[in-house]
Amino acid sequence: MSEPFATNAVIIDLWELTQFADTPLPIAVANTGDMTFGLLTMRAGQRLTAMHSASQVLLQCLRGLAYLQINQKLQLLKMGKVALIEGGQLHDYIAKTDSVLLFTCAPALRTDEPLGAYLLQNTPIIQRQSSET
Repeated sequence: MSEPFATNAVIIDLWELTQFADTPLPIAVANTGDMTFGLLTMRAGQRLTAMHSASQVLLQCLRGLAYLQINQKLQLLKMGKVALIEGGQLHDYIAKTDSVLLFTCAPALRTDEPLGAYLLQNTPIIQRQSSET
């Protein structure tokens, strides 16, 4: 799953973490206090709606085809495509095929916002405090 690399680094096998479920499945990989990083797996046809957070979200499609919907406009995400979603922007994720999405959120997600509440359902594998605490 993850292995120590050096004093301040960890190698994480994302494919080993990838799994699908009857509902979209968030896997919180790391929450450093400064950022949140993880996977979102979705079977074809699954969707997450009305997501938003104060954090900026960098979303990358690692596998499959998915749509990002903002302001009623669909943008196709396919392998290798990256989307940057500004903080506060209401958006939806829709899987066209079985999809694996990698997300990085900065600053770290908060559980009192829809996106943070959904993606942080499970305790992150790596949990650290912010460097500013």
